[in-house]
Amino acid sequence: MLAVRRSIALAVTVLLVTGACSSGDDDETAATTTTTEAPGTTTTEDRPSTTEPAVESLSLTAECTGIGTLDGDAEISWLSGGRIWTAPASGGEERCVARYAGPSMLQWGGAADRLLAGTHSVLVESGVIDVVPDHVDALAWSRPSGRALLARDAEGATSKLSLVGEPPLDLQLPFTEGEVLYHPAGTAIALVSDTEASSAPPDLLLADNRGEDVRWLVTNESADDIDHLAFTADGALVFTARHGDDLHVHRLVLGSSTVENLLATTGVLGSLVTSPYDDELVALGRTGCTDTASQELWLHDASTTGDVAATDAAMGDPVGWLPDGGLVVLVHDDGCDDQPGDLFVVRDGTATLVAADVEAAAVRSQLPPPPPPPPEIEAAPA
Repeated sequence: MLAVRRSIALAVTVLLVTGACSSGDDDETAATTTTTEAPGTTTTEDRPSTTEPAVESLSLTAECTGIGTLDGDAEISWLSGGRIWTAPASGGEERCVARYAGPSMLQWGGAADRLLAGTHSVLVESGVIDVVPDHVDALAWSRPSGRALLARDAEGATSKLSLVGEPPLDLQLPFTEGEVLYHPAGTAIALVSDTEASSAPPDLLLADNRGEDVRWLVTNESADDIDHLAFTADGALVFTARHGDDLHVHRLVLGSSTVENLLATTGVLGSLVTSPYDDELVALGRTGCTDTASQELWLHDASTTGDVAATDAAMGDPVGWLPDGGLVVLVHDDGCDDQPGDLFVVRDGTATLVAADVEAAAVRSQLPPPPPPPPEIEAAPA
């Protein structure tokens, strides 16, 4: 496919291709999403360790008793001191969810009833479950509810791992590197063709949720990298395209012929987060041990958060948006994104400290009904 595409002479830098294709079934909603007991559930109590700690481990203890149910509208969760904590986003007492050692990453599924820590550790309401084999790394939750995880092995093969007892599904995606991300409706997966072994610019593509029917979204002849894929509440795709030292933040309405440029900037990129509740809310962090003049947090729509520049969260990295429009921000020590820092929630121009010495954080909230599935888009040539 790449050989065919590279032979096409493009008159413009960015080209959107639209047309007709067969639509895939939404396997996020086709099967039941309720379970009475998660397979492989384990619970452990505190005891002296007699072996070296595992590369990644997740456990429950007398102090850290599991995720529980989501009682309020949203919670803020964070990793600090080898423990995962959570607290109501509106303020309230924090509680320990689990003990954890491993990569500093937290992701909640769309139903807010399952948590991925690192690349192998999964926690559901009934306890810790073992669903990610040692030879693969989990990448992201399926949508809209999180019945499965996208995972990739050392050779780059991508699969879907079920949390409801279905066998693993090998996805026949055409590339072994680059980002992959579910569309909010659960019927499609966005992916980037990216490999260090190729000098060709990357492509932005869409496949159905079984990894089939791959088609173009954007062909970018000049970008060195396409990264940080994020869908908005209405199903538009936001992503970054780097051209040398220049960084562009684009918004693409799937099926449209227009790529909107939200921001042109430079610097080291941190996180890009969109809101599942508001189409216009986008936040971009620019952290990374560089000149602090280039690190100020950028907001596409500051109507709910107010003037972040005047707060302690101004030089932070966005974690996620809350249902009420608040923004959770992690301000790394010394401006370095591999360091812990202070966690804030920003509302109406005021940053409120949630916790200190935080390594990673995530918003726990039940997502609203998803937008419609992507429109039909022309398949790429074989």
